[in-house]
Amino acid sequence: MAQTIFAIAENPILVLPILMPLTNELGIDPVHFGVFATFNLVIGLITPPYGTALFTGSIVLGIPIERKVKHMLPFFLAALGVLMLITYVPETVLYLPRLMDLL
Repeated sequence: MAQTIFAIAENPILVLPILMPLTNELGIDPVHFGVFATFNLVIGLITPPYGTALFTGSIVLGIPIERKVKHMLPFFLAALGVLMLITYVPETVLYLPRLMDLL
């Protein structure tokens, strides 16, 4: 939703500081939330209505968006699967930082 209002560069600067106190209050790890939010923003780059990467790639390659979306659909579904995994299984994101004693 925020992707339709702001570009990718403004989202982390404007939206994440507003959401961070809420995540702290709900007990969500800041590293997990950062990875989750970043992955969401990246998915927003490739999906309409804003999808700057989608539209830019179509213009540069000279391919209609409809044709590009058809070929991109399996990768988009895989990205949604990974998003669900990192959202509902925080250990997928936090395992390596904990292993290196960074958390």
